[in-house]
Amino acid sequence: MNFMVYKLVGSLIVPPGLFSIVLILIAISVFKNKRDYNSCGILLLFSLVLYLCSTPLGAEKITGFLESRNLSRISFDEDAAAIIVLSGGSTYDNNGDAVQPGSLTLERVFAAVKLAKEKNLPIIFSGGKVYGTEKQSEASGMAKAARDMGYKGKLILEEKSRTTAENFSYLAELVNSAEIQIVPAEKAEDNKKLSFILVTSAFHMPRSLLAAEKYFPEAKMHPYVLSRYTNPKFTGFQQLLPDGYSLMLSCYGIKEYLGIILYKVF
Repeated sequence: MNFMVYKLVGSLIVPPGLFSIVLILIAISVFKNKRDYNSCGILLLFSLVLYLCSTPLGAEKITGFLESRNLSRISFDEDAAAIIVLSGGSTYDNNGDAVQPGSLTLERVFAAVKLAKEKNLPIIFSGGKVYGTEKQSEASGMAKAARDMGYKGKLILEEKSRTTAENFSYLAELVNSAEIQIVPAEKAEDNKKLSFILVTSAFHMPRSLLAAEKYFPEAKMHPYVLSRYTNPKFTGFQQLLPDGYSLMLSCYGIKEYLGIILYKVF
């Protein structure tokens, strides 16, 4: 019991749990002093939404749905030309320079390297200088990480993209260019029907496949998703405690839903 109280108090005295408590207190104050039911209701609703988005259970309901959409399924009987890896951010040094892939990106690189070694396939890393201030592209950082992991096969870099849509737009240009030979010359005439294994985070896969269909329609993508970040199983009391990591996961999911809507509308 003492442990549960400790975890509960710990989750409520720091953000985002603290923010929910503060909003509730403000709502009570508004109700007592002004009898403003509308403002009070809005504050309480916002507090509830923030609380739910900040819990592991809420993150699973929001982002977990996306993660469960595509299980790792690869038709190995199809002649995949290469493994495509989408970047997911970098980490920085004290000077603000991107020095290596972030945790999301490293997990994708690691999965791709393992798969490439098993299937003897080249890897295409896609990711540019997102804000234009970085010293190296995200694709370059991923390539260095792959070499550090012991991968000695062929690496191809797409270093212009800043968004998921641009990933596939520039990948289409890269694959169809005469400068890059992904498949043997005798199969070059089939470039417009190439099959790829797509590696990205599970929550990012649904939007990535939509972007691939829209901006790289001549290619067939086989999703290879990594492990989930949300827990699909309710394990108890701790699933109801707010924390910053769960709020971040919920924000990832909300961003993906908005991206999916935009792809379908525009």
